[in-house]
Parts: sequence; structure tokens; C-alpha cells
Amino acid sequence: MIAEAHFSKSKRYYEEEYSQWLKHIDRWRKYAPLWAGFLFAAGAVLCAIGGVYLLSFGVVALIYGAGAFIVIPARKKRWLAHRMKSGKRVVDIKIRFYKDGIGFGSGDEKRWPESVLITETGMFVRMESYGQFIYIPEHAIQPAQAAEILGGIYT
Repeated sequence: MIAEAHFSKSKRYYEEEYSQWLKHIDRWRKYAPLWAGFLFAAGAVLCAIGGVYLLSFGVVALIYGAGAFIVIPARKKRWLAHRMKSGKRVVDIKIRFYKDGIGFGSGDEKRWPESVLITETGMFVRMESYGQFIYIPEHAIQPAQAAEILGGIYT
């Protein structure tokens, strides 16, 4: 065994996972505030210029821009609430890292990860081609120096 990770899925864990998800996996979503600002500004300019057609396009752009600004924090709040209320919450998660795979839970059946993405505060592990990512915080991996080695082994 190379390393072991112990962590629980708390609100702090989910907030960290969401921020790392935006930075590394859902890369376009981080540009949503810029897009919303552009729509809002374009709508204001079109409304200021005037004219029947420009005014109608301007109002639509203003509405979409304002709506996008409202959706950004609402999406994060909904995502966090959904994760916190999910029915099957595992209190303590235990993952073991081996040279020939990763073992989850008590059965510890080793499987080779499909992909591993190292982030600033941890790593995302995907076990199946189109499966879900599992976020493993760096502070949960023991020994601490093994976190840097794991990315090289599984990629």
C-alpha cells in the first residue's frame, strides 16, 4: 500500500469540491459572470441607442444578463443543498492506494482508475470511462508526501 485517505463529506468538503470542479473540470462555467456582464452591458447599450428593434433586443439581453447573474450563486447553492440532503451519505470514506489500483471501502477490491486529475487542494479520480469523479482532498491522504506521487502512478 502506498497511501491511505480518510475523509468525511461535510459542507466544507463539498464547497472545496465545487470550487475545484469549476477550476479544473467545468472550465467554461467560470466564464459565466463575464458572459452575464457582457449581455447586460450590450443590452444597456442597445436600449440607450434606441429604435424599435434595438430596444427589443436590448431588453432581451438585459433580462438574460440579469438572469445569468442570479443563476450563478443559485446553482452553487442548489448543488450544495442537493449533496447535503442526498439519501445515502457515507459518514467516513476510506480509500487505499496501491501500485496496481485503488481500493474503496471494506471489500478493498482494487481497480485501476480511468483518469486522475491533480488539483491544488486534492485530486479527482474517475474509475470508469463515463463515471462520476470522486474528489479526494490532499489533506486526507496519509502519508502527506504520497499525494504528489499518486498523480504520477495513475496517469
